[in-house]
Amino acid sequence: MTEEEFKSLWHAEYGRMYRVAYSMLREAEASRDVVSQAFADLLTRETGHMADGDLPRYLYRMVCNRCLDLRRHLDVEKRFLSQYSMEQHQEVPDYKEREQQLTDIRDFVDTQMSQPCRRAIRLCYDQGLTHQQAADAMQISLSALNKNLARGLEAIRKRFKKP
Repeated sequence: MTEEEFKSLWHAEYGRMYRVAYSMLREAEASRDVVSQAFADLLTRETGHMADGDLPRYLYRMVCNRCLDLRRHLDVEKRFLSQYSMEQHQEVPDYKEREQQLTDIRDFVDTQMSQPCRRAIRLCYDQGLTHQQAADAMQISLSALNKNLARGLEAIRKRFKKP
């Protein structure tokens, strides 16, 4: 495309392309940027094989696609900012309260649970053993260990259930 052809296309189509972009984006600055970038891309593309009537349609598609891409990008950005804003307004966990809850749970496990449940919970959750390793350490079957864990965890849930 020669410089004269480009100038002619620019003068003939810029206003229409701007209106198309503005109708999709509703932002003047973004619309100007999209149209300018579409024209700049048109300069770098090989358009010699196109008929003169095809260039405005091609330019129109470029503008529309760029607008859609920009809107998608802005939607992602809005979702991110919304999520970030929500996270900023969430309550900051009270670590002292959380530590107290854990202490209360440990006391409950030590004083209120049967020996097998207590030992199963301590091995799996305090020492980090796998269920099989804990069952081997207690010299019981994996099924028996799972039953002890289930009973113990159910007791903890009932005792510390929030109203």
